[in-house]
Amino acid sequence: DWAVAASVAHSERLPTAQELFSNGPHGGTRSYEIGTSGLGVERSLGLDLSLRRRAGFITGSIGVFTNRFADFIFQRKLPAAALPASAHGGELTPYQFVATDARFTGGEADVLVHLLENQHTRLHLAFTSDLVRATATRNGEPLPRITPRRHTVRLSYEDGRWHALAEVRRVEAQHRVSPDESPTAGYALLNASVSFLIPGQRTSCEVFLRGRNLANVAAREHGSFLKDRAPLPGRGVLAGLRLTF
Repeated sequence: DWAVAASVAHSERLPTAQELFSNGPHGGTRSYEIGTSGLGVERSLGLDLSLRRRAGFITGSIGVFTNRFADFIFQRKLPAAALPASAHGGELTPYQFVATDARFTGGEADVLVHLLENQHTRLHLAFTSDLVRATATRNGEPLPRITPRRHTVRLSYEDGRWHALAEVRRVEAQHRVSPDESPTAGYALLNASVSFLIPGQRTSCEVFLRGRNLANVAAREHGSFLKDRAPLPGRGVLAGLRLTF
């Protein structure tokens, strides 16, 4: 019923052509990307420890990890003056691919409470949480665009035909930022869905209704290059019919 696991992993990655030779605008992120031809091999050494429970009223896992990187490659924001003359006026932000030694540490938890479970019906309450801290070890500064702490509480029900889910997803504020980025406020999203399955001998039909950000909260993802321009979508509802044959 219980398990303790540990793993050690070493990996190496060559820089991509984009990281080496970019020199132009990226429309998806409204940035001007500049490569660095002298980037070397990115190496990492990671350690993971976890505790898992697979049977009983409460199941799930709790884990911690640490990763040490040599020449970790990421995009660093540059001053606007770094833009070539041909790019001015396009409201592009310059970024250059650079490398530094780095340390990532964090943990995650996934807990499932089996409130009701039999041959036909399941009612589960789930809790998930994760966090990560990333630091450039050469100067002790935080790395940019690192996801803040996240927590989710989810209640789900299913009985073979009906499936319903309601969840609250909380993302904490990120104040641990690199010198070239701004903090990001936290937010909580309320999501829900319900579906009904109509089985058949050769075909089945599922009718579903899904709601996202039902409280219409203003939310911005810290890891997005466009967080200051484009927030996450507001309230949204999707209804659909899925036919399987």
